[in-house]
Amino acid sequence: TDCAFAGLSEVLESRIGSTLRLPPLASAAVVRVAEVLNPLLHGYRLSEVRPAAAVATGGSDRAGEVPLLLIHAEDDDVVTVSQGHAIHRAAAVPDQKKELVVMQHCHHVGCFFQDRAAYTRLLVN
Repeated sequence: TDCAFAGLSEVLESRIGSTLRLPPLASAAVVRVAEVLNPLLHGYRLSEVRPAAAVATGGSDRAGEVPLLLIHAEDDDVVTVSQGHAIHRAAAVPDQKKELVVMQHCHHVGCFFQDRAAYTRLLVN
């Protein structure tokens, strides 16, 4: 994945807080309201969107079986690199079958455009 998030609620809290310049408690309150409304409007809870849980043991039928490559921008201000680290830590796949590559000098989903050749080599190898 490229700049994946570990949990949607955390990303929303961070983005709402920074975009609207709200204190953490206020942005958390906005996300809690959305957590209540979203099932009524879309049929799922925001807290259910947790890729880190999906790759963890018991998170899905194939957790631990599929190799995992995470590419994340160090300077990502949309989804912080800590989210990539959280997915990597949670992944049930053995260490030799999972990799987190933190790329320098690029932003959210921009690593491919920063160095297309290096990015493509990561995917092919």
